[in-house]
Parts: sequence; structure tokens; C-alpha cells
Amino acid sequence: MNLNIELAWCRHWVREQLGLNSSDSIVLFVCDSRDPEVGLSQAQREAMQAIMTEMRWQFSNPVSVLLSIVEKSVKTSRDPYSFHYREFCGIIDHQLPVDNASDLCGWIGACNTLFSSFRNRSDLEEKLIRVASGFQVPMNLIPNDAGPVFVDELDWEHIHQARLGDPMGLKNPASMDFSSAVMEMDRVLGGQVRLRHAG
Repeated sequence: MNLNIELAWCRHWVREQLGLNSSDSIVLFVCDSRDPEVGLSQAQREAMQAIMTEMRWQFSNPVSVLLSIVEKSVKTSRDPYSFHYREFCGIIDHQLPVDNASDLCGWIGACNTLFSSFRNRSDLEEKLIRVASGFQVPMNLIPNDAGPVFVDELDWEHIHQARLGDPMGLKNPASMDFSSAVMEMDRVLGGQVRLRHAG
């Protein structure tokens, strides 16, 4: 299937879930919450707050989503904040869990810009970069020691445009179909591949 069609489906799928208008811009933050001892650093949380304040000037109708990668058992929890941080209320519009490669790739394909927050560099972060690059989605990494001044260091042009290179020096494809992206991501998530967005 044509990548543009697949990504249009992703945008429709996400907007249907959240009840968003087509004019709303999705600012996606992805973090790995599978290890409760890791999570986000205080500096990363402060950076996210500063980023969302600035995003009001960068996008029309920005909707912020904190997407936490969780184990399948956590996703069934009735408490939407049990897997992450309550202090983001009022700053992050939606805090949602994801436990499989297909949904994660769907969110990446639907967003307007992507930030990832990991305490340590990981294979998962590298795959996120590969998939975002393949989908032509702008991506920035929020380092462990970011803090509020991180906003001043951002290359704002790349908030709207995908980089030609990537921050880790990885070789990335110019484009990637959805099925390939799910297979790439599934290798590091280690779950059952479910190509529910591949048509």
C-alpha cells in the first residue's frame, strides 16, 4: 500500500480515538514506562512542560499526547495515570499506554512532531528514530539532563520538518511502509505483530 495512504489512515485512526479535528496538530511524547524504576527524570519533565508552553506559538491547535510504552498487563488498568505522572495534568492533554508495535507505529505516523524521552540510550530509541525518519516525521530527543533551557536549544525548523540526517548518526531509509515499520519496532518490543493499520 502507498505510504501516504497508510499515514492518512493513521491520522484518521488517532483523531477518531481522541475526538480531534483535522486542523488539530498532534505533539507526541514517547517514553518507555515498562520499568517503573526508570521513568522520566525531573529535568525531562521540566523540559516537556517548557516545550508545550512554546508549542502554543509553533502549531495551531496543538494537542499534546504522552504515549507510555507499557507491558500488556498494565494496559488493562482502569486508572489512566497509574502508569505515569499525575503532575502532567493541565500540561499534557492525553496520557495513554501502548503495548504493541502496531499501535506505536500508528501513533508515530499520525503525529505532526515527535519527542522521545529515555533515561538511557536504547535499541528502542534507535528504532523510533528509524521509523520516524521512514515516515518523514520530525523527531527530537529530550536528553536526561534537559531541563527548561532545552527549549532554547531546539532547532525549531525541525519541529515542523524531518531532519535529513538523524541525531544518532544512523542510516535511515528515505521512506518505510507501515508493515516494515511494525516489524522493525516489534523486534525491540518483543510482542506479537498485529498489522491492524496496514490495510
